[in-house]
Amino acid sequence: MLLCANAALEENKQKINELNVFPVPDGDTGTNMSLTMNSAAIELGRKQTDTVGAVADCAASALLRGARGNSGVILSLLFRGIAKSLKGRETATAAEFAAAVSAGVDAAYKAVMKPAEGTILTVSRLGAQAAVAFAKDSTDFEGMLDALLAAAREALADTQNINPVLRRAGVVDAGGEGFVLVMDAMLGYLQGRTAAPVTAAAPAAAAAPVPAPQSSSSSIDAPLVGTFYAAPAPDQAPFVLPGDRVSKGQTVCLIEAMKMMSEVPAPCDCVIESVCKSNGELVAFGEPLFRYRPC
Repeated sequence: MLLCANAALEENKQKINELNVFPVPDGDTGTNMSLTMNSAAIELGRKQTDTVGAVADCAASALLRGARGNSGVILSLLFRGIAKSLKGRETATAAEFAAAVSAGVDAAYKAVMKPAEGTILTVSRLGAQAAVAFAKDSTDFEGMLDALLAAAREALADTQNINPVLRRAGVVDAGGEGFVLVMDAMLGYLQGRTAAPVTAAAPAAAAAPVPAPQSSSSSIDAPLVGTFYAAPAPDQAPFVLPGDRVSKGQTVCLIEAMKMMSEVPAPCDCVIESVCKSNGELVAFGEPLFRYRPC
């Protein structure tokens, strides 16, 4: 399903780019969403994941690391909430998946400092609400996704009426269009309308990779371009300090991008050895934020 979503975004990225007039008319929403989703597709191709919880966790982690731009960050936040809701599950019922999408929407809204309606947030929220309502009376998984998609499409068309910038330009929200494409591709896979892309197999004669020498110290890198914040607020203590022992998933800092705060989690149980950035410093994607030593 996610591979189909990735293919749909790649195929339609220019169409989405042409809708991109809000919040900044820079024509890159489709490209950013495609690059972000592609990071999940690449990671899923590398790993053997046989449960819905494992797939969601793998995808969410890759999306967070590979998030590009405002739209990519929101997409990663949606899937992060979905992954948390599906954690540990082998399969998901219609009701469980609908609840997971709703949790993803909640996560995205909470992470945005000033949520703007008439955007991907509105489209995903109304879609999730329809999915939850449908799943209360039916166990039909395809029907639940169909209800989600119908509501999302209706909400997408209405973004022109909510956002005056979109109304003046005569377009719908670019991020919302991307979300609808993702959900349509996932439903299309279940209905047989969309075939999963064929991934190239590794050459049979390829030699097994030689493991790189293990270092006692690793880095937590910036998952996106933005501003580094060591603490949740100026008058509060930093999330972590050198010498602190932290647990996997524990927040170690915040990255602000496009007025949205993204939490950066510890990748494993570890000890923070050093902080590589100053509070308020601009960071590039992939730059080391912390040095740590696995426990």
